[in-house]
Amino acid sequence: MDFFYRTLQDGRCEVVCTRCFLTIGTAAEAEAIWALEDNHSCTGAAFAMPSAQRTSSLADLPVPVPTRQVAPHKAFTRKASGLRTALLALCATIALYALPTLFEFAAMRRWNPWLAVMLPGDLAGCLCLILVFRRVRTGITLYLLLTFLEGTLYALHILPLSSIVWIVDLIPTLLVIQMLWRSPADNRPRISYS
Repeated sequence: MDFFYRTLQDGRCEVVCTRCFLTIGTAAEAEAIWALEDNHSCTGAAFAMPSAQRTSSLADLPVPVPTRQVAPHKAFTRKASGLRTALLALCATIALYALPTLFEFAAMRRWNPWLAVMLPGDLAGCLCLILVFRRVRTGITLYLLLTFLEGTLYALHILPLSSIVWIVDLIPTLLVIQMLWRSPADNRPRISYS
């Protein structure tokens, strides 16, 4: 078989040369498909399909069977994508958890605990959810809820401030990392990787 036929949603048929893998065109009728095949000059094609093997309608064209084989370049792309996601997760951990936590520890000794830890806590992660992932309601709701919970833990003396500092930035950071590892079709960050 020298040509691969892919049926499109609008009923037309896309014709792809199996020698050079070039899409040579789309057509709605068998005669137009034959014309595309006859006009295609492929350096990889050793011979053209004889007219006797042609079918009389689109319904008689062979239907390709999908395969589950992964081409080597696609496997490499998946590995590169996984490495890219791992690096993004590491950068998110540093930017959304490590640096804000260090800032909060430094500010905790000089400022009021509400200004040093409670209010800026979770802010970086929630802003990332809002600005990068376009999850405005989620980011605002999460920030208000976590600030209320952390404030309650501090005000009721359930946890000391030194323990609260370790947990304030953790939940938004874990949520951002989880969103990075999800399928790109589920949620695509609004940033460019290239």
